[in-house]
Amino acid sequence: MGDWIALAGAMAVVAVVADAPGVLLVAVLTLGYGSLTTVWTRYGMRRVEYSRRLGTGRAVAGDS
Repeated sequence: MGDWIALAGAMAVVAVVADAPGVLLVAVLTLGYGSLTTVWTRYGMRRVEYSRRLGTGRAVAGDS
């Protein structure tokens, strides 16, 4: 995800130098997207647990 941040930083520098507000907006949106995906990947499923129990202790061939 470091590539997103580097790309957004380079785009922001170019936008400020070239006085291009549209490119600056894209750079800010790219930085936001990269940051959000990094945070979601790290913390999104942190406390999710899954457990399952069967209804019976044994099964016979042909049971549904």
